[in-house]
Amino acid sequence: IRLPLPGSHPEPGSRRAAAPCYTVATGGSDNLVKIWQLICFEAASATSAASGPNGGSAKVTAQGSLKLLFSLKGHSRAVMAVQFSPNGKLLISCSGDHTVRIWKPETASSLHVVEAHARYVTSCCFSSDGRRLASGSNDRLVRVWDLAIEELPDSADTGQQ
Repeated sequence: IRLPLPGSHPEPGSRRAAAPCYTVATGGSDNLVKIWQLICFEAASATSAASGPNGGSAKVTAQGSLKLLFSLKGHSRAVMAVQFSPNGKLLISCSGDHTVRIWKPETASSLHVVEAHARYVTSCCFSSDGRRLASGSNDRLVRVWDLAIEELPDSADTGQQ
């Protein structure tokens, strides 16, 4: 990951990747929007939508519907974000419990728990080919994993606190 632009937000709010995925806009508690140039990947759109309430579980519903498909239970704090893999065979969630979980949607079972952040994990996404997983945290780090070898190949300090 390359973050060539100086500056940071004291408290990150939201991030959105542009297509094609060469820039990211961030907004924070400093009331500024900043544009970052980086080498990244484009997240695929999910076939279903998932949302996380404050109880440590995520409810997965059919996209465009409120029909509950299944619940994911395992996080001990609020679920901050969820995303399906491009092929729909995996789901990831991140939480205030400092973890990212990889789930098997068919059985709603947790396959792996990634404990790589010191603070809330506020965002997570798959690469467009589903081979990598990225997570962002209030610990000022963005981490990227190669899912085939389950190791932490790259991280970048965003300077955010």
